[in-house]
Amino acid sequence: MEIEKYHGSSGNSHKNSKIHDSNIEVKAHITCPNCGYNKTFKNKFHRKDIEMMIVSLKVFDWLACNNCGELLKLNLDFLI
Repeated sequence: MEIEKYHGSSGNSHKNSKIHDSNIEVKAHITCPNCGYNKTFKNKFHRKDIEMMIVSLKVFDWLACNNCGELLKLNLDFLI
């Protein structure tokens, strides 16, 4: 039953699209303009957990580089 629900037949195409539409994929690129530090993170959030993503982004906003102490730049890519 569960396999049909997620990978299923032509009758379940609406259910499959709804499962994929409930996620927001985020890719965060963190770089240091001073020393060239570069790190990439990927995560998925459910639309209902959008506040969790906002809190995470506020924390990222104040990160400093371990090497030189400069504030890190944060670039985000969203797949909605």
